[in-house]
Amino acid sequence: IFQGITWSVEELVKVSYSWAKQYTVYHKDFEFATIRRVLRDRYGGWILGYNRFLGIFSILDAELWGIWNVLIIALDRGFNRLIILSYNQEVVQAIENSPTK
Repeated sequence: IFQGITWSVEELVKVSYSWAKQYTVYHKDFEFATIRRVLRDRYGGWILGYNRFLGIFSILDAELWGIWNVLIIALDRGFNRLIILSYNQEVVQAIENSPTK
């Protein structure tokens, strides 16, 4: 997935204005999880959005599935670079420790 791509700080700042961004809402009700995702461009313009019913999932699993779905959609739409922000330390650690990075 990560393809060994590295970025300098200058390059990261320079091109970050043209990247798609993803936002996630996680809702857990009666132990069933649904993720809602929206990709927007640098101006806040809508690119795409979707809802997905996951079934019985933990918050960690739902966030990781949501990130995976966005990666696939972004790659299919021609985005070859994507910044993923997560405030969930478990998600960050799971990605950092992934054998496929």
